[in-house]
Amino acid sequence: MWHQAAAATRPDERVAADLEAAAGRAAGRGATVEQAAALARAAALTAGPARRGQRLIRAARAFEELGRPQAVLRLLDEAEPLDLDPGDRLWLSWRREVLGGATRSGARPVGAFAELADRMRRAGDADRALDALEEVSLRCWWSNPDPQTRQRMTAVAEAIPVDGDDPRLLNVLAMAEPAGCGAAVLQRLGRHRPGSGPTIQDVWLGGAALAIGACEQAAGFLAAAEAGCRARGQLGGLGRTLLTRSWATALAGRADLAGPAAEEASRLLAEVGDPVWAACAQTVLAVLAGLRGDAVTAAGLAARAERVLLFAGVSPLLAQVQLARGATELGAGRYEEAYQELARIFDPADPAHHPHLRAWALLDLAEAASHAGHRDAARAWCAGLAPEAAATGSPLLRASLAVAAPMLAGDDAGPLYDEALGADLAAWPLHRARLQLAHGMWLRRRYQVTESRVPLRAARAAFDALGAAPWARRARQELDAAGEPGGQSAPSALDLLAPQELQIARLAAQGQTNKQIGQQLYLSHRTVSTHLYRIFPKLGITSRAQLAAALATSPAPA
Repeated sequence: MWHQAAAATRPDERVAADLEAAAGRAAGRGATVEQAAALARAAALTAGPARRGQRLIRAARAFEELGRPQAVLRLLDEAEPLDLDPGDRLWLSWRREVLGGATRSGARPVGAFAELADRMRRAGDADRALDALEEVSLRCWWSNPDPQTRQRMTAVAEAIPVDGDDPRLLNVLAMAEPAGCGAAVLQRLGRHRPGSGPTIQDVWLGGAALAIGACEQAAGFLAAAEAGCRARGQLGGLGRTLLTRSWATALAGRADLAGPAAEEASRLLAEVGDPVWAACAQTVLAVLAGLRGDAVTAAGLAARAERVLLFAGVSPLLAQVQLARGATELGAGRYEEAYQELARIFDPADPAHHPHLRAWALLDLAEAASHAGHRDAARAWCAGLAPEAAATGSPLLRASLAVAAPMLAGDDAGPLYDEALGADLAAWPLHRARLQLAHGMWLRRRYQVTESRVPLRAARAAFDALGAAPWARRARQELDAAGEPGGQSAPSALDLLAPQELQIARLAAQGQTNKQIGQQLYLSHRTVSTHLYRIFPKLGITSRAQLAAALATSPAPA
C-alpha cells in the first residue's frame, strides 16, 4: 500500500481509501505519527474536493496532537478553499486563531459550535454533535461568554442522546457551567477511574475535575493522560495535559508536583508553537516562585506571560497573571498590594476578571484582606460564593471558604476556627497549614500563648515540607514571640533544585538511565547528564546512589 502510494502520480481513490483505513488502525494502537502521515498522503491522492477536505482536516488534527503547528497550518491552507462541511469549517477557523495563523478578532465560536452541534443532534449524529461541543469547551471556560451562551451550551449538551457518564459530556458541562452543573459532574466523575480508557478520556475527565475544583481527582486523571501522551509521542497533547496538571497540583499546595509539570509544559508548548498556553504555564511557575519567596523570578515570569496574553487579545487569561502577582505580594508580606492585585479577578469591570478563577484566588484574597483592613469586602465576596459551594460541592471552593471564614472574622473567630479545623483538609495541605498559622496568631494575640504553640509548630513543619518559605518564616517568628525558639529550617531538595532538576533527580533516583530520562522528557542524554552534574553539588552528594536519600527531604509525589 505504501509503495503504491509513493508511486502514485495522480489521484487514486482506491489507494487513498486503503491509506485512510491504515490511519484508523494506527490510531487504534496509538501510532499517531503513522496516522498523520497516512491521512496526509490519502488527502493528496483524493480527487473529490469534499472528501479531500475531510481527510485534510483529519490529518491536521493528527499533526496537532504531534505538536507540529506548521504542518497543521499547511494542511489548513490546503483545506480552506475546498467544500468543507460546517463543522470542519468552524474547526478550521478556530484552529487558525489558536495557532496564530489568523489575526485574533475577538470573535468567539462558542455559540456557533453550540448551534452546529444542535443541528447535528437533530440530524441523528450524536457523536459528532458532542465532539463539536467538546472542541470549544475549554474556550467556553476561559473566554467568559455571556450566561445565555453558557446555558445554550449545556442545554444542547444535555439534549444529546449519549450516556450521562460520557467523559466528553462531563467535560462540556463542567467547562460551560461549573456553577450549575458542578454537583452532577462531581458525582459522575466518581464512576470513572484514571487509566481505564483511552488517553483522551483521561484528558477530558481531568479537565472537568479541575473546572469544578476537584483538584485531587484532576491530578489522578491527568497523570494517567500524561503517561498516555508520552507513550504515543503526542507532544501537543502532553504540553496541554502538563499545564492542566500543574494548575491542579499547584492549587492543592503541591509545589513539588506542580513545578516540574509547569516547567516542562512551558518548554513543550513553546516548542510546538503554542505561545498562549506556554505563557499560561509560566504563570504557574510565577505563582510557585511567589510561594517560595522568590519575588524577582515571579515578577519576571508574570510580566513575560502578560505581554504574550495582551498581544494575543485574550484578556480573561490575565486572571492567571493576577493570581501570580497576588501570591508574590502575599509571600513578601505586602498585604495591601496583594489584595489590590487579587481583587481585580473579582471585579466584573476589570479586564482580568474571571468568574471561575475567584475560587482559585479566594484564600489568598482572604489572607491579604485580613491583614490589610479589607475584611468587609472579602466577606462579601465569600458570601457571594457560598451558595455556589453549597450547590456544587466544589472541594476547592469549600476548603477555601472554610479557611477564609475565621481569617476574616476578627475577635469572634473561635467557633469558626473550631469548625474549620474539624473540616476534612487532607487533600489541601497548604490550606490547612495556613489555617493553623492564622489560628496560632489569633490565639497568641488573645494571650493564649501556650495554646498558640501547637498550631504554630504544625504550621511551621507543613510550610517547610511544602516549600512555602515566607509562611514558614512567619510561623517561626510567631513561635519566637510565643516564647519558643522557632529554629532554622534545613533546605530541602524542593528548595535547592529548579523544577526540571527536581524532575530529573527523581527519575534518576528511580534507577532510570540518562538515555531513558531524556526519552521521557524529550531531552538529549547529554542535557540530562549536565543537569545531574549541577544537581549533585546542590544536594551535597557525589553519586546517583545517594539521590534517593537526598530527595527524601521533599514530599513524595502523589
